[in-house]
Amino acid sequence: MTKPTIPTSVKVGPHDVAIVVVPNGVMGDGGAHGQCSISRLLIAIDGEIPPTLKGETVLHEIGHVLLASVGIPDDSEELVERLALRFGVDVLALIRDNPELIRWIQSL
Repeated sequence: MTKPTIPTSVKVGPHDVAIVVVPNGVMGDGGAHGQCSISRLLIAIDGEIPPTLKGETVLHEIGHVLLASVGIPDDSEELVERLALRFGVDVLALIRDNPELIRWIQSL
């Protein structure tokens, strides 16, 4: 059985946000595993990072999309980054550690 791959898009609120996997090194040397362009509705993920880090990074970038709709002031970049980081880590753990919850939610 083949493992599922990262979806090419995700629906966040009313938007379809594209997800692209990019070659290693495209993200730059700043240590970023992903990037999000709110105006282009695009998430880019480093294709060379381990699977769990990809999951965390996709959720982190989705966190940025969600936070953009909240209207946090532009001068709160550090706060937004911290919130998106926690969102990625915590939601990944929630999903991985609670398959029964996920199956129940999917059945609704």
